[in-house]
Amino acid sequence: MDSNTPFNGIESLHLGDCNLNGKNVYDILVSISQSGNRSMHLNLERNPIMKEVMYLPKLHSAILQGEGPKSISFACIEWDDSTLREFIDCLRDNQTITHLNLSDICMRDTDEISEDTVRMLTSLFERNTC
Repeated sequence: MDSNTPFNGIESLHLGDCNLNGKNVYDILVSISQSGNRSMHLNLERNPIMKEVMYLPKLHSAILQGEGPKSISFACIEWDDSTLREFIDCLRDNQTITHLNLSDICMRDTDEISEDTVRMLTSLFERNTC
């Protein structure tokens, strides 16, 4: 990509392992929405998004409101069970994201996802029509 290519011409933005927290991701999602380039893919893998929990409500709000691109990778991210459940809950009504990668996520302080989180994930597939 040369320096004259507008942001709307970007097909994929890879920000993996950039030490981004929830506020950074929120700002990126809102900026992508404002740019109008929602068909791009955003790769956020291996970022400590859940590290600073004070920013999570804004991030969850952005996901709930459909901010950001249609395709996002949250692969290789560490979650605690309740935070993952809240994130999935926000996705249930998101009508923007059509491709979501949660591969190789790991859980903090446990080896398994709880039954409640599994039920929320099941509900996501039942309720989200996008």
